[in-house]
Amino acid sequence: MMNFFGTQWRIEYRADMRLADSPLISLGVLYEAAWPAHEARWLGLAFRRDLYPLETDCINYDTWPELKEPEVFMRRLFDQCWQAGEKTELGTDVIAESYPAYSAMHFTRERASVDVSSFDPHNTFLHLTEYLSELKLTLKPTLSAPVYPFAARPGRKDEVLSPVGEEMRSRAA
Repeated sequence: MMNFFGTQWRIEYRADMRLADSPLISLGVLYEAAWPAHEARWLGLAFRRDLYPLETDCINYDTWPELKEPEVFMRRLFDQCWQAGEKTELGTDVIAESYPAYSAMHFTRERASVDVSSFDPHNTFLHLTEYLSELKLTLKPTLSAPVYPFAARPGRKDEVLSPVGEEMRSRAA
């Protein structure tokens, strides 16, 4: 019997399957680990609760209506992964097969950069929770509106304009 096994998956949505350079919208990250000898298992999910308008414009809601409410979908996905897991198989591996690489919504296996091969009931789960928090920081918007800096007044290179309410006020840069 194996002492430990784990897997990490990135959940993504490809905006247009016909284009190789189509925007890839990062929705979440799943990490699951199991220690059969200790009859212990851990499952964590970090996800984006909201998508930017330019990202939602790319989603085909006829095909993926569950993405209208990403949080509800992700919570349901977490429950499915937990229920699909057994002592010899990780639930995330089972569920990931439902979202193959040729689908707009798919799971991409990633190499985990966390070592939890030795099991300590208190420290291992705490360490994994911290690791999942770090993974959440990698979930950034793919598409957003362009941001244009305000130009300084002619002849004043040390000044940057910044919008405040209805009027513009200047401040030294």
